[in-house]
Amino acid sequence: IREKLTAELRRQHEGNLAHLLHYGDALSMAHSIECRLPFMDYRLVEAVFRMPGRLKLHGGFGKAVLRRAMRGCVPDDILDNRRKLAFTTPLARWFRDEPEKTLHPVLLSERCRKRGIFAPGPLEEALDRHRSGRFDLSFHIFRWLTTELWFQRFIDAT
Repeated sequence: IREKLTAELRRQHEGNLAHLLHYGDALSMAHSIECRLPFMDYRLVEAVFRMPGRLKLHGGFGKAVLRRAMRGCVPDDILDNRRKLAFTTPLARWFRDEPEKTLHPVLLSERCRKRGIFAPGPLEEALDRHRSGRFDLSFHIFRWLTTELWFQRFIDAT
């Protein structure tokens, strides 16, 4: 199971990581926020990929080897903190809550239909499938929504 961890980390690294770093950098600069990425040197990343999973995850803590290396340099209450989680946006839930007030006026509007980018039937079906809770289509819905809003803001407004 530990080597599955390494495989998953590699998949994430080779997938969206560069994309996420680019946007994280742009957003932090746009809002004058210092964004720290101290461990992104390629040599360090390659060394970590070669480490066995037990050094990456131990006792329910991620970054186990880093925590061990920092012991004595960083306060124990920080190293032993299990509450630190990445911020995630609850898009799936937001898109399920009252879509008739939020998504439908944009994506199912006559304006959007006339644009001809999205097929109305499949789009409405996808929104219904997401709302049912059996499917998480928030990734797609977000892109459809931002595409339509972009057209309204930058194309229709001209």
